[in-house]
Amino acid sequence: MKKSPGFANWLSRGRTSKQQLRRWFDEARPELAEIEVGGERSFVLAKDLDELVSTKPTRAVRLLPGFDQFVMGPGTEDPHVIPAHRRSAVSTQSGWIQPVVIAGGIVRGTWALADDRVSVAWFKEGGAVPRAALRAEAERLGTIVGRTLALALRLA
Repeated sequence: MKKSPGFANWLSRGRTSKQQLRRWFDEARPELAEIEVGGERSFVLAKDLDELVSTKPTRAVRLLPGFDQFVMGPGTEDPHVIPAHRRSAVSTQSGWIQPVVIAGGIVRGTWALADDRVSVAWFKEGGAVPRAALRAEAERLGTIVGRTLALALRLA
């Protein structure tokens, strides 16, 4: 069983010593349950285990803002969230984190808002483009920014 890469990035991205993280983790251990996901060891709160096991995978499509915690929490180098060969599309020059499109819990593209258009760059390996779901997300975003937005798609 492999060790999950997430622990090294947990809580303050290296600003807290590994020894301190281990102490906190050891203090919390009585409340944790060890699980295996995809051949990797992970831990969850024991009180949440039954709910997590019964949860069905999501097929949701969402437009997330730049620097969203879905990406920043595990870090852009976590291949479970962002495929390794797409990291540079998300984490760009000068530390900028692009807004991302997630589908099924994985980053499948990036997006940008310009004038009255939501431009989505869908990663070719992301599978079939969920056009209806992306249009719905553009409409949802339009209600937030207070204007009607058109969807522009391209394969990246």
